[in-house]
Amino acid sequence: MIRFLLLACALVLASPSAIAGKITTLTESAPYIEVAHWLAEQRDVEMRAVGLAALTEMGQPDPEIEPSQYLSEARALLDDGPTASAVFLLAQGCDNLEMLGACEDAGVLDAVHRLDGGNPAAAGLFYDPDSPGYRSVLISARYVDDHVPDIVATWFEALQSDAASGVKKGSELLHAFSISLATALPGLGALTERCRAAVETDEALDRACQRLSEQMRASGRSLLMRNMGYGMAVSRAEQIGDQQLADRLRGEGNEIRRLGGCLSESATEALSTQPETQRRYLSHLREDGEVAATGWILESFGSRCGDGGDPES
Repeated sequence: MIRFLLLACALVLASPSAIAGKITTLTESAPYIEVAHWLAEQRDVEMRAVGLAALTEMGQPDPEIEPSQYLSEARALLDDGPTASAVFLLAQGCDNLEMLGACEDAGVLDAVHRLDGGNPAAAGLFYDPDSPGYRSVLISARYVDDHVPDIVATWFEALQSDAASGVKKGSELLHAFSISLATALPGLGALTERCRAAVETDEALDRACQRLSEQMRASGRSLLMRNMGYGMAVSRAEQIGDQQLADRLRGEGNEIRRLGGCLSESATEALSTQPETQRRYLSHLREDGEVAATGWILESFGSRCGDGGDPES
């Protein structure tokens, strides 16, 4: 399971939209759609936002929710005191339904700036990647966040609920990660390309991209964010001809990528079968992020890695 996630993280650096499409196909089935509808009907704002976003990308070619209904639900959610991850998800749904203008009028973009620090993974959706507006989003953003840990935890709990009686058991965590990555990736597609182009053409934007890349590497809450941060930094170092820096950053990034490969069989089995382990893992995931949650699993259930960080044969 974890190896699949690391592969997705690596592939997204090259083609976020392509891997998102492949992951989404894993859950294009009636039982998952039923769970998404159930989530969208809950009182909790994060559960509702997760369900609504999923309904906009399930059931293609026709989405499971009409644009007018989605807009009404989005307005209601905004009135109920949404969280940062909830408004992030609302923006993804607006993009999926190609109704960003209507969503902006409804207050979604304002909520992203107010509650999610102008997160480019959400605010950036409202602008053409080559536009001055997108450039402004990157320069003013406080951080980049895909909110994957929060989305995963919500989906995993939903897939273990009575609403998921039709879902095959035993792969809930894998599928929770799959759906979450598919939801989060579209908003990240333009970031690396715009930052790569800025290195030689836009000093102010280049500085902003360096700042965001450093934040993603140092404190990104998901493995995807850490990997993207390192990918951006390596790319920039190579562009400016600093191969020594590029090699150092690539080595640091490889350590993050190897985390999942160090999980022992007992750890992966515990994540799949032990409710208490799952509960504690999700608690670490929500509160501390994916890197810390993976570290807790390694410490609790053992690692197949040697001192050098490579999986033992």
